[in-house]
Amino acid sequence: MKLYLIFLLLTFTTLANAELCTSVIKDKISGDEYETFNRSSYSRESACDLALFDCDKILSLARSNGHYLNAQCVVKSSTPTNPIPPTVYTCRTDLVDIFGRILRIYVAPGSSKYDACNISTHFCLGELPNVPYAFQCLIRGYAGQDQSTTQECNVNRIDSHGIYLQNYIAKTQGINLDEAKFRACQMAMETCARDVSEGQNCVFVD
Repeated sequence: MKLYLIFLLLTFTTLANAELCTSVIKDKISGDEYETFNRSSYSRESACDLALFDCDKILSLARSNGHYLNAQCVVKSSTPTNPIPPTVYTCRTDLVDIFGRILRIYVAPGSSKYDACNISTHFCLGELPNVPYAFQCLIRGYAGQDQSTTQECNVNRIDSHGIYLQNYIAKTQGINLDEAKFRACQMAMETCARDVSEGQNCVFVD
């Protein structure tokens, strides 16, 4: 299998200015707002993706306990934050097949180790459905360092009555336990979401 090396280039101007995004759990009928989630990143899209991911996770857990049944996660606002030092980090994410063989390599810069890995993994996940034999994205680390921190995450697909339909398990590496868990849960939730039909929902399993 041919190996691809893709560099994702960002300017210092982009890296030097972070965006802050706020998501909220909002009732679709009354418009009441329950919980808010703030995240910052290199762009509005990235910050809002992270804020919505945090929101969706809490909303999923709440729904599994019978709360916020008529609510949804929406972006409330996004604003530029104060400039941050334009220190550039790099992170490598590999697209691998089921046997762990590397199909493509993504190396991306970022204003932090977390942002760099978020960018490289974002592009990897975007191409995963379109690359033959692709199985998952693995974060290999930043600044040339190999990472061995691995976490897995379980997500169940349930129907409108809370009845179990299918389980999804994802495992990946990260620069620390929280990062690895975040990536694993993101992958498991995205895989589950592809199979969801009307009235069904994806919930995290503790």
